[in-house]
Amino acid sequence: MQCPFKSNGLPKHTHKGSYAFNLGNGAGFSVLDVIKAAEETVKQKIAYTVEERRAGDPPTLVADSRLAQKELNWKADYTQINQIIESAWGWHNHHKNGYNT
Repeated sequence: MQCPFKSNGLPKHTHKGSYAFNLGNGAGFSVLDVIKAAEETVKQKIAYTVEERRAGDPPTLVADSRLAQKELNWKADYTQINQIIESAWGWHNHHKNGYNT
């Protein structure tokens, strides 16, 4: 597979047989979005404080997964933050010791 991956407009780094892919659903979520979805999923409040945004902090982060879609025929199974948190929470509840269980 010829991978045209470029990061920040710089020429791709050549690693024999390995490439970097962003995996995401094309939508961004704020930290508060994630906290609220997690609270709904675990059915309890999560303690947090709201602070001033630091210089350079984006309001949301969005992974561009077009390369993975094209090269790997990959697509996200879950697109809504509640689905993503519920899936992760379910996995962790059934695998208390990570992949060793």
